[in-house]
Amino acid sequence: MKRIFLIVLLALIFVSCGSKYEPLAYQEGDVSALCRVNGEYDIKIEKREGERVLSISEPSALSSVSFIINNEECVAISDGTKIPLERDKMTGIVALCSIFDLDMECLSSSSVDDNGGSTLCFVKDEIAYLVSYGQDNLPRHIQISAPSFTHEVEILELQ
Repeated sequence: MKRIFLIVLLALIFVSCGSKYEPLAYQEGDVSALCRVNGEYDIKIEKREGERVLSISEPSALSSVSFIINNEECVAISDGTKIPLERDKMTGIVALCSIFDLDMECLSSSSVDDNGGSTLCFVKDEIAYLVSYGQDNLPRHIQISAPSFTHEVEILELQ
């Protein structure tokens, strides 16, 4: 009987000492992702300190366009020309740039699929981010929904 009690106690100790699952750990530090948006646009989203940069690579006609979002400004850059933008009129671009700014306090629901992946829903500033994770606990797909737009974001590469 003492032996069974000892085994159960050791099992409980190992379980309680295990690593804590952090679904947003990939957001820490600088992050870069190659993404396909709505099956049509290939973009790169970069999080660098207080700045978010979205660069379009496909379609090639838009490859010279990028957006920089930080606390002070929201600008578009086209062929080296900076164009100041009103942040509240750029909610779709800001939402795309915010995929690395999610917070566990905004978590509204979660689910696990049969293949070992999971889906978490975050709601921030009336925008829902439905993040689907693969078995490696990295995001693979993000659906961004707001009253005025919806983006389907496939994460092709995450660095």
